[in-house]
Amino acid sequence: MLVLYDYNSNAIHVELMKSKSGAKILAAYQRAHSLFTQQGLQPQIQRLDNKASTALQSFMTANQVDFQLAPPHLHRRNAAERAIRTFKNHFIAGLCSTNPDFPLHLWDCHIPHAILTLNLLQGSRINPTLSAHTQLHGAFDYNCTPLAPPGTRVLVHEKPAVRETWAPHAVEGWYLGPAMNHYRCHRVWITEMRAKRVANMLAWFPSKIPMPTASSTDRALAAARDLVCALQNPSPALPFTPLDANQHQAHTQLAELFALVAARGLFRSRTRSSAPGPAPCLTPTPAQVRFAVPIVTAEHAPALLRVPTLAPPSPRVPPTATYHSRTDNPGRRRRKARQPQP
Repeated sequence: MLVLYDYNSNAIHVELMKSKSGAKILAAYQRAHSLFTQQGLQPQIQRLDNKASTALQSFMTANQVDFQLAPPHLHRRNAAERAIRTFKNHFIAGLCSTNPDFPLHLWDCHIPHAILTLNLLQGSRINPTLSAHTQLHGAFDYNCTPLAPPGTRVLVHEKPAVRETWAPHAVEGWYLGPAMNHYRCHRVWITEMRAKRVANMLAWFPSKIPMPTASSTDRALAAARDLVCALQNPSPALPFTPLDANQHQAHTQLAELFALVAARGLFRSRTRSSAPGPAPCLTPTPAQVRFAVPIVTAEHAPALLRVPTLAPPSPRVPPTATYHSRTDNPGRRRRKARQPQP
């Protein structure tokens, strides 16, 4: 791959090559030169490695681009060397975040995703308030082109027109990156067909990053905003009886109430996020419940009939056994037998 670095926009661009031959390097540089020229970033001076081919130098001379060769074995003189290191670290980090079962022979499919995310993090030198990607390609809309971690396992929805009657409604695949020319679509690799596809409906199964979910507070605030919008902007095409003045006033008050609740909830969520700490526990006041039948209290207890309480039975003690001494003297046994028993 050929890595180019534009100093003014602070953008890092990568072009893929099949080999390091002079023809392949020249073709890759021509594609990059055309891209920067179309965006108004015509290169004036180009610093190259000491191993630049003669064909590449001739192309720069023909396009009025001044070039300088770095000294042999002194890469720090070329600013592109630091850009190469930055891109390598970013690309390796992206590969390490993929699913353990991701097929690594698709590593080159992640290069456009890596270039996009890296330039979105780089700041432009022409306008520090813009990113390098915005300076080079224009504003990036995350809503039109959503991003996801590379190499995530997905289920791709199969449209009814292309699937069989009893076939599954989705097939397994891998996320490769956004489809830049489509609205809210993604580039995926279908495992069964071993081919790329553009899909708009995916089910995500990340292995290292949990999917973000909306809390109950966020859902309640979103519902309150929707109610406020619906109450403040009634649709005139509904086939119902128009609202009178009292109903309109009640709806307006309800909209103001929901707007106030939504604003307070948003303020509390921002306050908690800016100043983390234990939230105060508010004990709600218990509501009084009135029963139709009065409950018996302690003052009514003496008037009630008392049920005698039976004493618990005493434990039964086994009788003490009486032991009679026996002897082998028959006369003594007769005398004992004649004695009266107590």
